[in-house]
Amino acid sequence: MGNVALNADGWVNVGGLWWRFDDVASAAPAFANHAGACSPAAWRDDWACSLTLGDRAIPCTARPAFGRGSAALDHGSPAPFSKVRGFAVAPQAGGGEVRAFATESGSNRIWRSTMEPRTWSPRKDWKSLECGSVKTPGDIAVLGDGSLVVVDGGSIVKLEASGDTLTERARLAKWGDKSGESFGKELRLAADGGRILVADTDRHRVVLVDAASMRPKAQCGSTDSAGAGNADFDSPTAVALAGDKAVVADRGNQRIVKLGLRAN
Repeated sequence: MGNVALNADGWVNVGGLWWRFDDVASAAPAFANHAGACSPAAWRDDWACSLTLGDRAIPCTARPAFGRGSAALDHGSPAPFSKVRGFAVAPQAGGGEVRAFATESGSNRIWRSTMEPRTWSPRKDWKSLECGSVKTPGDIAVLGDGSLVVVDGGSIVKLEASGDTLTERARLAKWGDKSGESFGKELRLAADGGRILVADTDRHRVVLVDAASMRPKAQCGSTDSAGAGNADFDSPTAVALAGDKAVVADRGNQRIVKLGLRAN
């Protein structure tokens, strides 16, 4: 379970198989040949854009035609990096350019590009950004205020962009002195608006973080205790978040878990 994707309409994608968020647990999947969750992916309306994992990073966009393959599949120009770890697209604000961000393991860099308005795929103008404080960037997401949040080892880091430089504004790895008040070494994240959902793989839990204060608000799963119940996890990995809905790849239990988030 490398990645999962969730769009605002409630479609859940796992490696090319699709379910509705409201489907019962035994529901059969639909199929679309655009495997948006096989690599880090982003949504805009009913379009999905992803970067291919592996030796090359090539943007791929499509409008999934659920159960019938994909319509208007388009491959963009290869990116100047490989081995993508994370991919995110910033919401368009005030009619300006839409920007894409990617992290890669080859050189542990964070990259930025602008998006083509017709195909909604990144252009050739990828730029490596300066960010000295982040050493091993992983999952990346864009918050509602335009700032970035990125996994860096056992921390999540909030970044602010100024030109081609990213400045660290906050880092969350430990928020107290008790044993349960810190993250493990392996993290995945997703964000929507002002909320960040973090899968704390080593500690068998999922933590909801307020992006403004960078403080935890809620937790699902028992810290350091793997389980298979409805409120338990065993090594959760990829997460996706859209509004008040979230999905988690529960690796140890080989399942996808749906979560409903409260408004407050």
